[in-house]
Amino acid sequence: MKQTLKSEIQFFYAEQQLTNKQQCQLQHLMNGLDGKQTSIDPPLKYTRMSIIGGTCFALLLFFMLLPNSANIQDIASEVAGNHRHLKPLSIKSNSYRQVDHFFSELNFSVTPSPRLDSSRWQLLGGRYCSINGVKAAQLRLLDTHTNTIQSFYQNKYKTGYFESVPDIGKGQLPLSVTIEGISVEVWSEGGILYTLTHTPKK
Repeated sequence: MKQTLKSEIQFFYAEQQLTNKQQCQLQHLMNGLDGKQTSIDPPLKYTRMSIIGGTCFALLLFFMLLPNSANIQDIASEVAGNHRHLKPLSIKSNSYRQVDHFFSELNFSVTPSPRLDSSRWQLLGGRYCSINGVKAAQLRLLDTHTNTIQSFYQNKYKTGYFESVPDIGKGQLPLSVTIEGISVEVWSEGGILYTLTHTPKK
C-alpha cells in the first residue's frame, strides 16, 4: 500500500495546524522581518526572488515549529478537538475489510482492536486524518451501550515520537485523559497506536 510523494505532501499540508503558541512565535518572527524591510521598490526580478525567498523562509519556520514528539496529553487534545468538530465520513461501512481497503495509503491494516467488544462497538465508517502530523485512520463507532457516536483512531506507532504510550501487549493498561468533557483512551498494541473517545450520553 504505497503512496506517492505528491499525495503525501498534499495530505501533510492539508492536515497540519500550528498551536496558538506556535502561531504567536511565527507571527513574532515575521513581524521582525517586516521591520527590516525598506520602502524602496526593487526591480521586478528581485521582487520575485524576494517572494520566493520569503516563502521558503516561512516554510522553514513552519517545520521548525512543528513538534518532534507527542505525549499522551498532545494526542488526547488533538483527538478530542477533532471529535468536537466531526467531519463527514469518506466511507460508510460496518465492514472492517471494506474500510481497510479504502485506507490504501496507510502502511498497516485497519482492524478492530481485540480489547473492544464487537457486540458493543459497531463500525460506521471512516476517513483519513492525522495525529500530530502522523497520518491516521479516523473511524467512527456506535457505542450501543450508550447509543453515542465515538471516534476511534488507528495509526502506526512511531517509536521515539509518541511518548509514554502504554503497550497492552506488555500487560500495561490504557491511559485515559479528559479534555473539556471528552474522555480519550490511549494505548498501543501490535505496533499500532489506538485512541478512543468516550462522551456521555445526552
